[in-house]
Amino acid sequence: RVRLWSGPPQKKKKKKHACSNLPITRSMLKTVDDHLKKIGKAKVIRTSKARNQAVKDAQTKWKRGQLSNFDYLMILNKLAGRTYNDIAQYPVFPWVLADYSSQVLDLANSKSYRDLSKPMGCQRGEDDPGDTEVGKREQYFRSRYESWEDPRGLPKFHYGSHYSSAGVVLHFLLRMEPFTTLFLKVQGGYFDVADRLFLSVAGAWKEATTSLQSVNEIVPEMYYMPMMFRNSNGLPLGTTQEGRAVNDVELPPWANGSPETFVRLHAEALESEYVSANLPDWIDLIFGMKQRGRAAVDACNVFYYLTYEGAVDMEKLPVDLSQAIVEQIAYFGQTPIQLMKKAHPQREARQNPSLVNLADHQLAAVFDSMESASGHDPIIWIVATPESLFAVGRSRNFAVHKFLPLPDLYGNPFTFEADVRVVSGEATSQGKRSRGRRVGGAHFAPGFSEIALGGLFRESRDGRVIFSAGHWDCSVRCTLTSSPGRARQILRGHQDVVTCLDVAEGESLLVTGSRDCIVLVWRINQFIDYDREKSRGIEIVHAIPR
Repeated sequence: RVRLWSGPPQKKKKKKHACSNLPITRSMLKTVDDHLKKIGKAKVIRTSKARNQAVKDAQTKWKRGQLSNFDYLMILNKLAGRTYNDIAQYPVFPWVLADYSSQVLDLANSKSYRDLSKPMGCQRGEDDPGDTEVGKREQYFRSRYESWEDPRGLPKFHYGSHYSSAGVVLHFLLRMEPFTTLFLKVQGGYFDVADRLFLSVAGAWKEATTSLQSVNEIVPEMYYMPMMFRNSNGLPLGTTQEGRAVNDVELPPWANGSPETFVRLHAEALESEYVSANLPDWIDLIFGMKQRGRAAVDACNVFYYLTYEGAVDMEKLPVDLSQAIVEQIAYFGQTPIQLMKKAHPQREARQNPSLVNLADHQLAAVFDSMESASGHDPIIWIVATPESLFAVGRSRNFAVHKFLPLPDLYGNPFTFEADVRVVSGEATSQGKRSRGRRVGGAHFAPGFSEIALGGLFRESRDGRVIFSAGHWDCSVRCTLTSSPGRARQILRGHQDVVTCLDVAEGESLLVTGSRDCIVLVWRINQFIDYDREKSRGIEIVHAIPR
């Protein structure tokens, strides 16, 4: 980690940063705090206790489905000292797929995914299809660990290379700046031999699952950055031994040659049920209990000792030796700070929204109840979650109806009542009518039929956020169902009225289209942050012109 310099040594005892074993001063912390207060909710995590609490908070949100897999992994990376600002400690993300050859990617098939319970060094490549529990590659690494004897007393390890290093980052991001310049600097001003460059996704996966020297994981850009696969700058990357000029990255057949399609499907795979169920195993390997100690040995997950935090005391080494060690650590990889020492919990099971099958007379009674609760305002959009049913009227008045697991007096299988805390225009217990609460807080643009109005709303999986379009100011509005009177975030990017929108499965992407035939793709971050006034939960990641 980086030492922060603040002048000559002081006699006063210095504090330790939670994500570093190097000293920093109280005045430095105060300066950083003051700067961060000016830009919003960011804060300095000063102690291990604060870091552990941050991990626990993020873990709880992820378990409840309030964080996507991508967002959760980003938070863990940050808390473990990983940052986009340092290629030697870059965020590390997992390979999640194992199928890079099919014409169609089947995300419902468990065989499409890698084994997340094992490190990359134990993955079975196409040259080791045996039925034994332990593959040939894993046997090799385990045998090397057991037979390791060093006269200098160096600790045993399974892998001499690392899954995340400056070289790995530059290998994948070679085609984009500033990584191109950094790559050339490392290579002495020249691009590497063409056959060793990032030529294809399938080739990179094969290398990481068959080679005894490479156990690479991947970078987060593989889940959201299509441009990393294009040689948009026309770099002279050379010609392979087979005579093929190196240009764009070759994508799997199921991507149909489109980096956008690859990124979309790759992101869907990351947010899939299979990955959500098995991601705790991978987190245990990288950030958790299987990172160190006996559990790491049993999991075949031990790396060279210098990659671990606190492996050496740099201040006690000679200057020339400490400099050599720093360079080795910087270029050959660093293991993230260990965040958890107990097995990571599983995610809570998702409950898929579904409507109860009712007879015609029962369904009529339900809608009669809804009509009385919504002030006889014609309903244009309705959606059910496991506990509630949300309805928006033609005037955009909003109502929430709660399912209670008790039969009513009319024989319906549940009691269906309006939630008076948020219902619009409904009489309160004091006999007064509440002010109308309209989704989004802005009027619709003219020209929409009542049928079209129903297509201007979408909900988040957890039912906490409603996305609305069709507003006169060309915006898309994000509204909490618990507080529908005003938008918590207003998305601006379109130059014409937004006429359609949809949320991708897994809720990592929001897609919006406007009358001028422009499509924008937005990455959805943390819905839970809408509880804070200054949160920014959604941002544009791609624009598709007409």
